[in-house]
Amino acid sequence: MPCPSCAALPSPLQRCIAAVDYAYPWHQAVAAFKFAQQPAWAQAMSQLLLAQPDCHVLVEHCDWIVPVPLSAQRLRERGYNQAWELCRALAHRCDQTGKCLPYAITRHHVPQTQAKQSRQERLRRMHRMFALTSGNSTMWAGRRVLLVDDVMTTGATLFALAKTLQAAGASRVDALVFARTPFEG
Repeated sequence: MPCPSCAALPSPLQRCIAAVDYAYPWHQAVAAFKFAQQPAWAQAMSQLLLAQPDCHVLVEHCDWIVPVPLSAQRLRERGYNQAWELCRALAHRCDQTGKCLPYAITRHHVPQTQAKQSRQERLRRMHRMFALTSGNSTMWAGRRVLLVDDVMTTGATLFALAKTLQAAGASRVDALVFARTPFEG
């Protein structure tokens, strides 16, 4: 059963698989992974994700695997993109590293973080947030793209990326996230 927000605004993603709820104790692991310079968490997180039904199928049957990009400023602050670390670990475990495109999409910097914004605010801000890197727009035509991120809260980021890829011609966009904010059903 979809959450009320998803029912009101259907997802552009064909499928989205999450390993865990973004709640105790997993929110602490995500915080360490994302903010405490512990990219090694990607190994355990990828293993938990791949234990989910159909996760291997999405990885093996996609044409491209794309991590959710960070803005250049955020990447400088953190020193690494946690979505790329997770993406790389997933692809390596499935022997699909040749499908990874870590720099195919750029993200424009927005000074305010999204953490305290409503879903509607996030969706408004995501409009035109992402751009395909120059010279690669035709590579998406008819392709199945798998997006990878650490956490899905409102879905605004993944939805904006999916719409950008669909506008470029992608035939299908799925997502894998380690953690998903639980909703009250």
